[in-house]
Amino acid sequence: MSGKVPADKKEDVYYSRGWIEDCFDGFMKADTNKSWIITFDEFKTGLKKKNKDITDKEIEEIFKFLDYDKSKGVTLNEWILAAMEYDAQVKNYQNALVI
Repeated sequence: MSGKVPADKKEDVYYSRGWIEDCFDGFMKADTNKSWIITFDEFKTGLKKKNKDITDKEIEEIFKFLDYDKSKGVTLNEWILAAMEYDAQVKNYQNALVI
């Protein structure tokens, strides 16, 4: 994840208030101790509640993707950047299917 929107795509990027609120709500649910940083244990606990079949290895890989600065915690900024990156990948996939 680059953490930055490419210069040639900046004018095309718009996220609705609802999208941002959903990101914030997801972050706050995951941040159970309300420290404004999601720890690995918080993340793992939350993911296991949502998906009992997910493996520890999968959780570790997702957490590494989210923890952009490798600080062993996910900030709100990192959380939103990851959501933006995910959305961009989904849109690229959808566009590829249209061709």
